[in-house]
Amino acid sequence: MLNNRLTPMLLSSICRLSLEQLQEIFIHTYHTSDNSRIPYKNSPPLLFCHVCRPWRQLALATPELWCHLNLEATPESFKAPRRGVRKFKEILEFWLSRSKHHPLCFRFSLDRVPDQRWALTFPFRSNLRELEIDVAFKDQLRGVSFDGIEPLKCLEAVDLRIASNEHEDNDSDRGYIMEMYPILPDKVPSLSMLSLSYPDFHCGKIKLLNVPWRQMTHLCLHEEISLLAWHEILRMTPHLQKCYVGLCLFYADHEESEEHDIAKLPQVHMEHLQELEVSILTPCLGMVFTGVVCPNLTRFVVKSSSVQNALSGIEKQLTLCSTNAQGLKQLQLLRQDIDASSVLVVLLILPALEDLSLDCAGNHDKLLRALAVRDDFVPKLKKFNLGVIRYDRLQRDVPTFSAAIYADAIKSRWCWKRQRKCLKQSASTRVVERMTRATLLVDEDHEMDLWKAKHLLSNVVKRGLSFRAEVHSARNWKNPLISGENTWVRWKKEMGLWH
Repeated sequence: MLNNRLTPMLLSSICRLSLEQLQEIFIHTYHTSDNSRIPYKNSPPLLFCHVCRPWRQLALATPELWCHLNLEATPESFKAPRRGVRKFKEILEFWLSRSKHHPLCFRFSLDRVPDQRWALTFPFRSNLRELEIDVAFKDQLRGVSFDGIEPLKCLEAVDLRIASNEHEDNDSDRGYIMEMYPILPDKVPSLSMLSLSYPDFHCGKIKLLNVPWRQMTHLCLHEEISLLAWHEILRMTPHLQKCYVGLCLFYADHEESEEHDIAKLPQVHMEHLQELEVSILTPCLGMVFTGVVCPNLTRFVVKSSSVQNALSGIEKQLTLCSTNAQGLKQLQLLRQDIDASSVLVVLLILPALEDLSLDCAGNHDKLLRALAVRDDFVPKLKKFNLGVIRYDRLQRDVPTFSAAIYADAIKSRWCWKRQRKCLKQSASTRVVERMTRATLLVDEDHEMDLWKAKHLLSNVVKRGLSFRAEVHSARNWKNPLISGENTWVRWKKEMGLWH
């Protein structure tokens, strides 16, 4: 708190500013991340209302301050449900009245199973732009309903997270999940971004969701999506541009029937799809692309524990349509116990690749030597992230990694000599781009190799190469690039939505 003697002096100086200048100060000092729970007096923008009367009047008259609202049910609110519900409604109505016609971003989190007294009805207006609902169990949506006074014409992004399907008793309950949820084709004409984290998500439930799939341009489907459901969704989203999908593990007795059902679906050309991230636990990556052609794909990320067997699926998919290989600029093969030499076949058909990320268990020499001497091997590569991680801790043999060969490859791409006496060059020699950024992530078994690589690359780092080297424990290793939540946040940043 300010000293009582200093407060009048400070306020008198600030009050000399024009209303427009003071409004700009309020807006630029308001951090939405501070408003993570039920707003209290010490939370902006309510904080501005408790300084003095002029500030309160100005804050209440500045709709930009009231466009972000989080409501999180705390343990205290469950002790008095009726009081908690009343407080939620009062806060929401207050925020709606102050935000006026400015786009509103609303988040609601309920982490415990409420009783019947926890019945919430949210009177949304047409200015709702982003909606996020986070509940622990599916049954919690029974007590949450949305009363849209007007069509939700401004709603652009919806994020629905259901952590568990534990309280599902029978199949008859499956239809209610979206009956209380405001995703209706005739009421959300601007909805184009959707993130779903819904347990046990199979093709039979897609139609129950009542989602306007044809409008979707950004789709984030988290874990436990079946392959058949994924293929059906692809054929309902012709305008899809960016997609993250987490595919579930299917059982052996269902594999043949699921593959047969997928084969019967018509072929689809995803003309607008530019980014695709796939998280899959089984070596069936080829089935992910059955009947699917993505001619304009520029970013492809695969997270799989069995990519050694799935690399043929990647190669097959990229070879099916030559424009895929010609236009792909970013490739990430993450969290995989694969040999780096196995990736060579795939990389040889990617002449436009600019960003490469690999998690490899061993045999890096062949890949790194190709990077050092071959001008036809990813000649436009500018960013190279290599993870030397042994995920299988039961494996006794520690994979070998040569810091000298790695440093030589990075140096070679940093200062590539286009005329090499040791190579037979023709008039059609490719121009090799300079590598500008390299990252080396290793486990505790290769810590000494990491320090050697840093020492060998010290000179080129001084000359401008951006190089990052880190040691991570393989037991607790989680590559930050493979999270669907990170992807969703990145999309919202690109679209100018709240994050």
